[in-house]
Amino acid sequence: MKWSLRRLIVRKNAHDDFRAVDEGLVEVTNDHVSIVTNMAIPADRIEEAAAEEARHRALERLREKISFEEDATLNASLAC
Repeated sequence: MKWSLRRLIVRKNAHDDFRAVDEGLVEVTNDHVSIVTNMAIPADRIEEAAAEEARHRALERLREKISFEEDATLNASLAC
């Protein structure tokens, strides 16, 4: 199964650990679950305002079809 940014709940010893995970793969067998992803951020470390701003920038890039390189150049020039 393949997914995109989702909430993952890891339950171990009656404790739930919440994470935000990016695209990846999951394999489920009788006795365990294996997950391969390039990002798994603990939910309590996510800054909602920063995440919303990143989502907004990504949507704008899609609308304007600006490449990541152009976006990086633009962001670097704005930071100066």
